[in-house]
Amino acid sequence: AVIPKFIDLMLRGERPVIYGDGEQSRDFTYIDNAVEANILAAERDVTGEAFNVGCDDRFTINELVHRLNELLGTNLDPIYDEPRPGDVRHSHADISKAAELLGYEPVVDFDEGLTHTLTYYE
Repeated sequence: AVIPKFIDLMLRGERPVIYGDGEQSRDFTYIDNAVEANILAAERDVTGEAFNVGCDDRFTINELVHRLNELLGTNLDPIYDEPRPGDVRHSHADISKAAELLGYEPVVDFDEGLTHTLTYYE
């Protein structure tokens, strides 16, 4: 839930806290991508299958703060704290199975999803 947490803080002019160096990365995806994958799965005979859904791209937590600053017109430097034990360094969804069996491809990219999310919170 890092995106809503950072948006909430940054909208109030507060600096977000990053645990670690901020170079850990995630394959953030907007809810419309998950909905699209579920619709595609409902239209096909894939009972019992499991699929990864994502944007097929990774962004660091530092990049997230940078993009939010751009969208908000702010210049809030994050506060860096000790890394959290057990935190995954990099996460990237392999969507190849969903692409092959469902015809899935992301319908909303990271930047568009971030813009939509920010509009909701504003």
